[in-house]
Amino acid sequence: KTTPHSVDANTYLSGAISLAQGQGYHAATQVDHPPVTIYPPLNSFYLSLVWRLNPDFPSNIVSLNLGMMALGLGVCACLFVLLHQMGLPLIITVLLTLTLGLSPSWLTLQTFLFSDVLLTLFACFLWLLWWREDRQPTAVTYWLTGLLLAVCLLTRTASIAWIGAAGMMLLWRFRASRSWQWLAVLLLPFLACVWWRQWSASGYTYGNYFQTNMGSFSGYVSDTLVQAWKYLGGEHAVEMLSPAFKRLGVGR
Repeated sequence: KTTPHSVDANTYLSGAISLAQGQGYHAATQVDHPPVTIYPPLNSFYLSLVWRLNPDFPSNIVSLNLGMMALGLGVCACLFVLLHQMGLPLIITVLLTLTLGLSPSWLTLQTFLFSDVLLTLFACFLWLLWWREDRQPTAVTYWLTGLLLAVCLLTRTASIAWIGAAGMMLLWRFRASRSWQWLAVLLLPFLACVWWRQWSASGYTYGNYFQTNMGSFSGYVSDTLVQAWKYLGGEHAVEMLSPAFKRLGVGR
């Protein structure tokens, strides 16, 4: 198995170059052009569209950054609409939207081409799809949910947890009991998981990463609990809104 010797941005970009050149999802910056097996392909696919418009590197760095900023602005626009639909005062809606849009960490994610930005946009689409307290979900809503969950899985592996969240929401809030409702939500994500598992089987995966860095399942559980505590304590929120304050110890 091939262990990647590159940072995240290089992996995303090398996959984008390979896709733009019609060579599939491979690491164009490595000598033997191995398949990219640690990160799902949709973020690289999006970057490949920008690359096709201007393949002259490094002058196209600005184009790549603008492409990521377009995703970031899309997230901010969705957030503004969602907060407005929730009935928050306009001034609060504007301030919260600006807080995200001007966050140094949020801008860093865009600059380094991270898949978090595209995944957040898909998350906003899911939120918009289900934030309808005035009516029950239709068949289209269920099938669109399955489609969005599938593209989320092909954007970032961490979104696999969203399938469980979707199941709990269907079961407890909407009392989904018909088989077609579960089929609509789970079929496409299942197919996405199967395809990605087959594609990544021959290369370096998150399973290898966890085994190398955490050693055992108990190590993974321990790290998960630590991260959960940081979320509950607001440490990650401070890091997102103002990394400088975090590093000064204000968030501790």
